Order: sequence, then C-alpha cells, then structure tokens
Amino acid sequence: MKILRQIKQRISEKLGVCPFCMRASALSSLASWAIVVGARLMHVERIPAGPLLLALLVIVAWCFTLLICAHLVAYMVRVARDVRACEHRHTAPDVASPATALDRSTLSRREFMRVVLGAGAYAATIAVLGTVPTFGQAQPCTATIEPTFPDNIAAGAGANDGEATGNLRQGAVLVCDALCDERTCAGGSRCLQKGPPVLTQPKCQAAGGQRHCSASIKRCSCGCTPCAGSHEPAFPMSGYGIGANQGTAGAAAEADAKQLCDNFCNRFKNCQPLECVRDSDPQLGERKVYHIQNIVHVKIRIKRCKCKCA
Repeated sequence: MKILRQIKQRISEKLGVCPFCMRASALSSLASWAIVVGARLMHVERIPAGPLLLALLVIVAWCFTLLICAHLVAYMVRVARDVRACEHRHTAPDVASPATALDRSTLSRREFMRVVLGAGAYAATIAVLGTVPTFGQAQPCTATIEPTFPDNIAAGAGANDGEATGNLRQGAVLVCDALCDERTCAGGSRCLQKGPPVLTQPKCQAAGGQRHCSASIKRCSCGCTPCAGSHEPAFPMSGYGIGANQGTAGAAAEADAKQLCDNFCNRFKNCQPLECVRDSDPQLGERKVYHIQNIVHVKIRIKRCKCKCA
C-alpha cells in the first residue's frame, strides 16, 4: 500500500504539472508517429518480422499519445478546479437564510468551457513549441487589457443594488483574472491581475424579485509576477470542508486551502528546471461556518499564498 501511495503521489506531482514531462511526451508522440508513417512509406511490413515491428511502433506511438492526453486532461482538470473554487456568488432560493446560502459559479457554462479548453490549448502549444505564439488570444502580458465582446460584459444579481453591484464586480474580477492568465510573460513568470477592473457606471433594474445590475469592463490591470514571494489572489479564493463537526470540517477546509495554494504556485513556470511550490501554510482570513442537513460546512478565505522555487 505504501508503494502504491508513493506512486499515486508521484503521478499527481507530475501529471499535468511538470512542463518538461509534458514537452517530452508531446515531442515523443509526434516523433513516434512520424516514424510509423516513415515505416509504412518504406513498406516495412514486407520484410521478415516487419508486421511485428510495425505493430510495436504503433503501440509505442499510442502510449506517448495517451500520455500527453493524460497530461492535458489533468492540467485542464486543475484549471477547472481552480476556477470553480475561486468563484463566489450567493444563491439557493430554497435556503432559509443568507447565513446558510451556498456558493455557486459566476461564469456561464460557455465562459467556463472557454477558459478550461483555452488553458488546454495553450498547454498543448507550449508542450509542442516550448512557447506560445503571439497571435490570437496568446498575447504578451501588458499593464492594461481592454476586453472585447463578450469578455467586456459583467453582470450580477442580488436582493438590492448594493449586493447586485458587489456580485457584478466579483464577476468582473474573475473575467479579468482569466484574461490576464491567458497572457504570456518572458522567462515563465505568470501574468496576474494587479488591480481592480475599471467598469462603466452599473445599470440596475428589477426582474424576478431581484435586482440585476450590468456594466461593461473598460480595462483590466495585469502584470508579470515571478514565483518567489507572497501572492494575494485578486479574486475570492477559499478552502472548503465538510464534516460531522466544526473541528473536522475546519481541518478539511484548511487542507483544501493548502491544496489550492499548491495549485496556484505550481502554475508559475519561471523556476525551470526546478518547480514553483508552496513555501509555507497559506495566510488565512475570515472563516464561515454553515450547518446544512446536520452536516457542518466550513469556508476559509485565503488571503495570501507564499511560493518558492524548489
């Protein structure tokens, strides 16, 4: 069992995380398929033992292909988990009071899939080319970004204008964070959001018993940031835990907060051949406790993640 745990831990540390492994598997996949095509063009199957050799080459090519696919899927799963964990909006009309309201995503399914699939495409491009070409969405990180439709639309709903506007601004922060994270930095630094989004004056109206506010995102502030040091998330990032009592739920939330900071640090790429890892326990902030159907839910806000190259 100990060996199996060590293997599982090793896979989780490398699969979708190690840029060297992803690049090696991607290039090996391309090279092995090129060899298969070359062998077919040379009619290797006509020589003695040729069919067996060709079958072995195909098996090797498929193994490398499945490996790079596993890397990309694991990377996209990590991105999806980060996005969903960092989103925050109060909802659940069937809940008795706001104190027991659960969180749900602020991104639409289309926006969520765009972010996740875009992350996979960038990871595949970097794995094959070693960098991201500066065309399309893969652009250099600059001090300001002016979002274009549909990224320049932000909206929020709430019981009143203040709550709806607050949710609107949180949604705008998530959009800007995704746009910054899509940009590239020299040396593998990460493009992070450096300030609050600049919005137009929100317009609010009543609908469905709630207030709905919308605005346009005029500018996002971004900047290249290296791995080492303390990093404060631009969006509400929280650790979640559930348990039979507050102690077990709190411990689970703290462990989740550490994992979120691990994922946050792992996405810096300026430490090669080393990796960017969490330097210490995250600095935690406000702790909220919910009691739902005899189960304790704890949410702890992450104030800062400290990273280092190791």
